[in-house]
Amino acid sequence: MTVYDGERRRHFDERDGLVWNDTNQNAFWADADGSVWIGTSRGASRVRLRETLFEPRELEGPRLVISSLRIGGQRYQPDPTSPLHSERATSPC
Repeated sequence: MTVYDGERRRHFDERDGLVWNDTNQNAFWADADGSVWIGTSRGASRVRLRETLFEPRELEGPRLVISSLRIGGQRYQPDPTSPLHSERATSPC
């Protein structure tokens, strides 16, 4: 999704909190509270606080470290191709 305020353009994607990087044609709703709803192929995203749209990105989530995982009492080691094992999921703290 790209937003233009008459002077600046800003592109939004998953890094900004959208459910997915595509948008569906005509899947946009301006809500009475100033927020907007954007429909994607994976669901709807709500963008709030119109005045903050052009501020720098600050959406890095909290760090999470899983030191071990047990399923049914058995230690589980994710396969390197598992979604539990990725650069995003295992980035250093």
